[in-house]
Amino acid sequence: PGERRPATWKVSIPDVQRKADKLERFISKAGALSRTATREKVRAGGVRVNGVVQRDPWFMVRPDLETVEVDGVGLIQMPDRSRIPITVVIFNKPAGVVVTLRPNDP
Repeated sequence: PGERRPATWKVSIPDVQRKADKLERFISKAGALSRTATREKVRAGGVRVNGVVQRDPWFMVRPDLETVEVDGVGLIQMPDRSRIPITVVIFNKPAGVVVTLRPNDP
């Protein structure tokens, strides 16, 4: 009966920088090294947390409170996700419309 308007939702995305994370996971999530390479670098003494060499890849770090530095890479920082605009597009697909990620998929 009334005018149709697009639905709008507010989505809250948690700030990953505030959570503690394993050192190896934090470095790999930041895109500096793979988890395997990070683990090897940490055990070899090539990673410092707050200026102190850390040899435990499972050491818990809080990226918003601590600095992490990797030899040969430098200071590791997660991007400020609050500055990344997020756009969500919802498509009501009618029957018969083909949707695919690759152009040659049937």
